[in-house]
Amino acid sequence: MNRQLLENKMSALPLNQLQQSESPVAQLQRWYMIVDGNQHRSDLCQLQPQFQTAFMLSEALIPQLRLIAMLIAAQRLGFEQPTPDIISDEADWFAARILVMGVRIFHLDITLIPMLKTANSRARSFAQKHNLPFTPAQMRMSLHAGRPEQMLIIETETQCEEDLGLVENSLYFAHNLCLKEHTIMTACLTQ
Repeated sequence: MNRQLLENKMSALPLNQLQQSESPVAQLQRWYMIVDGNQHRSDLCQLQPQFQTAFMLSEALIPQLRLIAMLIAAQRLGFEQPTPDIISDEADWFAARILVMGVRIFHLDITLIPMLKTANSRARSFAQKHNLPFTPAQMRMSLHAGRPEQMLIIETETQCEEDLGLVENSLYFAHNLCLKEHTIMTACLTQ
């Protein structure tokens, strides 16, 4: 296994199991995801050279996220008033990432703890309503304060042995979500 791969594969214990050494340890892989959906506008997504790293993903190439984020946001809409221009917020997108991508750890600024709590709550609620499995995401304080705003560092159980490049990594990840997406959509449609 090469050094980059080792750096991108991390072990994590849930916070409530830190003292239980016999608990299984989930093998997580670190991904660097561009979260600006305007991939067709390269001028809006100029990454600094130091962030051209291995194991990058493009959120825009994982359409399941947008669908679930909108379904989560739609649960809060009332039919007695007009639909607002913007129905989703940051917590809806984080909830979708938790459910669809199986994100276990987000590398975030500590000021985003309330948003992540809201995202976990919304993901839990959506999962319970549709009888889906749910594991809450944790936060690691980000040590990458200088990274571009459109970059999100995540850790998931989805593994990739070698870096395939931004587009191929994203397509590989989306392909691995097909079974999970089918389960989510079947649950949503039968409710």
